[in-house]
Amino acid sequence: FSSRQFVIETLTKGARPLMPVLQIENVKLSKEHDSPIAALHGFAMLDHHLKVKGILDLLEASGAIWMSGKGSSQGATIPWNNNKDFVSFRLTRLQRQITSVNGHDPKHIVLTVKAQAYLLENTSQLDMSAVENMMELQKCLNKQMQKELQSTMEKVQQLGPDVFGIGEYLHHKYPYWWKSQRDNWDDKFKRIEVTVKTDIILRSIGESSASVR
Repeated sequence: FSSRQFVIETLTKGARPLMPVLQIENVKLSKEHDSPIAALHGFAMLDHHLKVKGILDLLEASGAIWMSGKGSSQGATIPWNNNKDFVSFRLTRLQRQITSVNGHDPKHIVLTVKAQAYLLENTSQLDMSAVENMMELQKCLNKQMQKELQSTMEKVQQLGPDVFGIGEYLHHKYPYWWKSQRDNWDDKFKRIEVTVKTDIILRSIGESSASVR
């Protein structure tokens, strides 16, 4: 059961699906023979009329899953030591929470994602037995994921479709306000301010308590 298969099955559920985009590529089977195969190229964002409004790549699609509250786990990799090394994690217990900054005039939305992180691979010499190193790694992981998710949010907002269910949240939380906003919501979704925050807790550094290679 591959991670790509998980992304496809998760994102094609619900009223506002992201549909997989396949691209035909020629793969060299031998010196004399090429064979065309279908490769996953990204995910198309659809509006209410099922028209394609834009394409998300696999990394962006994984973030969209998390921010829409549909995912359960995913991988994450962050650079370390001035991009000379990298650290990889398994993120589990994915959650999201939506709140409004302005109360009954919700023009500024805060979307907070939460997860527990488990270290999978570390190519650096970072000693993970030191508590201060664990805290620094957790801080960097949150910073990197917040940056990536905010970028995905802004890209989706530029294109319009509310694939995150923010409108659904506002409908239930502020029904009277929603009555004046529900028409052409995708256009209005472009103009609201959405801040993404992360709350990721590093739970495990692997089997070794020293530097993980």
